[in-house]
Amino acid sequence: GSIAPSIKVKPETGTNFDIGTKFNVGRVSGGVYAFVNQYSNFISQEFVATTASGPLAQAINFGDVRIQGLEFSLDAPLVTPYGVWSFNGSGALTRGTIVEGIGPNGLNLDDSPADNIAPQKFVGALRYTETSGRLWIEYGIRAQTKVDRVALMLSQSPFLIPQDLLSLDGFTVQRLAWGVNLSRVRERVGVTFAIENLANSYYRDHYQFAPSRGRSFTVGLNIGAF
Repeated sequence: GSIAPSIKVKPETGTNFDIGTKFNVGRVSGGVYAFVNQYSNFISQEFVATTASGPLAQAINFGDVRIQGLEFSLDAPLVTPYGVWSFNGSGALTRGTIVEGIGPNGLNLDDSPADNIAPQKFVGALRYTETSGRLWIEYGIRAQTKVDRVALMLSQSPFLIPQDLLSLDGFTVQRLAWGVNLSRVRERVGVTFAIENLANSYYRDHYQFAPSRGRSFTVGLNIGAF
């Protein structure tokens, strides 16, 4: 499609409130953070018409949008005589709501879901580094839950295509990596090997039309500052 400028768009303003706490218990550290973002005249780019060359998109103002959520992180190393095991993870619970608004075709959006909101996300990794620090191996995971609260501007759009909804499914992606530090000083020169998308899962990142690549093998060379 095409994008057309709009001279009718009003400035978007927001009031954001954040509160959080960090903690340290022995070697374990982490934090929990909450936020509420309230926007007036929220700006979003939406399809507004059909032309000979395809759909026409234009920036429009919604009335009021509220985005709120909870984020957390955790880092927990375990030191043993044979090496260090470390776990780190982070995640978010997010919810977006159009408190008051009208779509380009007069659609009432009051108290409906906001677009581009993934409800739950988690990223975590478990890593083992042997005592000298030369060898390490890591298993990681990234997961997002299905978007069940679909925005009315998407679900009732006359331009809706299958990819719009297929890209809202939940997914879990795994990664396995290992490496060796070649220099005597840690982290100066090293080689990293990784298997991305370990289970060869077919998935789309949320709000992306094209599916992500399948299982792949990568090799990297890391050179630090001397």
